[in-house]
Amino acid sequence: MRECECVLTLPDSYTQNGDPTPLIMSFHGSGSRVCENENLIGGLVYTTQCVDAGFASLDVNGSEPHGRTIGCLEHLMAAYRAYRYATKKFNLERQVLVCGGSMGGQTSINFINMFPNIVTAAGIFYPRLNMDAFDAGDYHHIGSFDKL
Repeated sequence: MRECECVLTLPDSYTQNGDPTPLIMSFHGSGSRVCENENLIGGLVYTTQCVDAGFASLDVNGSEPHGRTIGCLEHLMAAYRAYRYATKKFNLERQVLVCGGSMGGQTSINFINMFPNIVTAAGIFYPRLNMDAFDAGDYHHIGSFDKL
């Protein structure tokens, strides 16, 4: 598996000691991306509001095997590896909220399906739930019911 960019945004209230900071995994749609210089934290306004309310936010850009694939097994595993790294290195809660819009909504659903034991709740907004996979630009979009 190749590496991919991810961004962890910590709220102003974050401390390395004391109670762990709640974590929201924010999956962006296919028109957004994350990188060190352009942190869209999921490209979603409500994610920014969660950070303002004291949540840490983690978003993963995607994986490279099929371009910037969103919702596929490689992306889900990259997100899980980022989650494991973040919760080991930072004072974050192990149970997470998951949110996503558009293709990020489908990624959220697939992530919840693969890792239900770490997900407390989900906010899925206007998810792309096509039955069939397709390629568009640099993205491979896995179908909602394709086998993971």
